[in-house]
Amino acid sequence: MGSSSWKDEKPPHWQRITKPYWIARYPVTNAQWRVAVKAKAVGLPYDCELYNQSNMVDCPVVWVTLHQSLAFSEWAKCTIPTELETEYAVCGIENWTYSWGDDWMDGEYAVWQRNSGGKPNPVTTKTNGASWVGAMHLTGNVWEWQRSIYQDYPYMPDDGREKMSNNDDDVVDESYVLRGGSFFNPANRLRSANRYARQLSEGGNLNIGFRCALPV
Repeated sequence: MGSSSWKDEKPPHWQRITKPYWIARYPVTNAQWRVAVKAKAVGLPYDCELYNQSNMVDCPVVWVTLHQSLAFSEWAKCTIPTELETEYAVCGIENWTYSWGDDWMDGEYAVWQRNSGGKPNPVTTKTNGASWVGAMHLTGNVWEWQRSIYQDYPYMPDDGREKMSNNDDDVVDESYVLRGGSFFNPANRLRSANRYARQLSEGGNLNIGFRCALPV
């Protein structure tokens, strides 16, 4: 886990996945969010400009907070992944730089700053960018909330950084991890080891979404 490329990714260190889990093939979309809104499981995103556009139904929902992401996942009878689970789903035991391998491939395998049109893209696009487990858009499109407090490496799952549950009362106002890079980021932000932090009180943003996960 990690790399020697950036200060907050050091030191690279071994990790062991001890519990099996499923990770969603796609980020949660606007269409899926609408179903949850209708079921009164969640409220509307903070900004609905893209959410209300008919051509954005299959794009990742954005402008949702970590609290909202957890509420959606609880309604769907699952959760959201930890930082460790996401990185493993991206790079696997080969420790790939991107979800498809080590080569950037001229940016054609991901939604990033030079091909996105300045907004999220449908989750069914860029099929060549699927990870080794078949998950789409783990590299690019939108940053994804993680169920992990942002702390220094080495990553220790039992040090409190993964203490959060789907209960809102367990979500404290600290910095939480975002993974994957987004539609307006350059290639170096889309690497599998790249990590970013966002204070919980800052809420969502135009380029932040999430996906679900399920322990087995």
